[in-house]
Amino acid sequence: MDHHEISDIYLSRHVARNGRLLERSNDPRLRYIGQYIPQDKKSVILDAGCGDGKLAMYWHQRGYEKIQGIDLFDELNTWNTFNYRKASISQTGLADNSVDFIYCLGVILYLDDPAEGFAELYRILKPGGKVVFSAHTVHSPFTWERRLNRKFGGEIHLRDVKFKSADTYVTQSRRVGFRVLDMDGYELLWLPRLLRRVYRKLRQSIFGSGKRDGSAPEPWRKRPSWLKWLYATSAYHMLIALEKPEKT
Repeated sequence: MDHHEISDIYLSRHVARNGRLLERSNDPRLRYIGQYIPQDKKSVILDAGCGDGKLAMYWHQRGYEKIQGIDLFDELNTWNTFNYRKASISQTGLADNSVDFIYCLGVILYLDDPAEGFAELYRILKPGGKVVFSAHTVHSPFTWERRLNRKFGGEIHLRDVKFKSADTYVTQSRRVGFRVLDMDGYELLWLPRLLRRVYRKLRQSIFGSGKRDGSAPEPWRKRPSWLKWLYATSAYHMLIALEKPEKT
């Protein structure tokens, strides 16, 4: 798919939910990002593939003043919470060494060559800066389900995506100079979609659904190395943290 197709599909599926600006404080993506985002609220933060902007709005509500978002839409209503520009993660148009922290969730998989995206993120990141990214992993039963649905005309937003493993992404990121800080993931238990909805509602009723008031993300649950590997290879989404080494 080219950039225009991806943009049109996403607009029809996700954007225009303007009544809910904040993600829940127990969202696993926010909790994972919370481990690595700088404490300095004046840090330059890039939401690389910001979608409808809810995550950027969340971090703005948390006090971050310099948030930039890029995606493929011609324009996006940011509710004056962050700066948006139309750009791809492989061609951001940002200056070298200009960003303190980047998160890129569910986007890198759309590139024919993810190495181009990693090289661009490395270029714009300041030395010592960090990146958190997520993607579907090729070995996950969730991905197998999506592949099956594609054969019957579903999952149109993933029509031409070639799913990759966590090891492949790690290898590509290291080749451009990144240091890998961590590999993990979220949502390991696979169930058929209807049962998955029931399970999520049951889990929310027991453990709560998190707050939508801009509260700090709940702490990320520490896992042993073997369980991190299992999540990174088999969960709904892998989560990987990278760092651009300081200059020596």
